[in-house]
Amino acid sequence: MPADANPEIAYQEYLARYESLVGHREVGQYGKWGKHLVKKYSAEEFRERYEQFMKLEGVCRHIVETGATMNDAVTAAYKEAAAEILLEPEAMNVSVEKFRG
Repeated sequence: MPADANPEIAYQEYLARYESLVGHREVGQYGKWGKHLVKKYSAEEFRERYEQFMKLEGVCRHIVETGATMNDAVTAAYKEAAAEILLEPEAMNVSVEKFRG
């Protein structure tokens, strides 16, 4: 996840990732990234998904910090939210130090 939680900066980073990983598409069109079919989002659409991803990342951080077990539903939701904005779901291989930093 980008260190800067500013949605406008995150959107510009997303557009660059989309172009690099998926190729040129117009906003609203779909492309393939790995096993995912991903839509190129408008700034407003991206903001909604980015906020959802950040909330799920916070949940994952809390789970790891408390030593709890991450259930399958949280894991699946986190992976899906990450894929929608073309990010690798880092928390799946995380140590507590990763989220404390």
